[in-house]
Amino acid sequence: MESGVPYITNKDQVNRMANQRNVGPVISSNLCNEIVQHSSPEETAVCNLARLCLVRFFDETTRDVDYRKLAEFAGYAIEALNNVIDRSVYPTPCAERSNMRHRPLG
Repeated sequence: MESGVPYITNKDQVNRMANQRNVGPVISSNLCNEIVQHSSPEETAVCNLARLCLVRFFDETTRDVDYRKLAEFAGYAIEALNNVIDRSVYPTPCAERSNMRHRPLG
């Protein structure tokens, strides 16, 4: 299994736990090893990432997380990532095929 250095990944455990294990084995990861997806000669794995700053959902006065607001903004992020998938210009047909088929969001 290839990965970004200096990270080490247990290939067997990754494949046991992979969401795409029904599609085929995972043979590589992204640079930091937090994303692992199946790739093949027909499909190049693509992942569409977004992030939310959790501090923005924390109320200092009540010392609590505003989960409703967090859920609302998570929904916006999902919507935005789906738009990225639909509107991207892909470098190869294999990348487009994979992204449209699996719609991986993270």
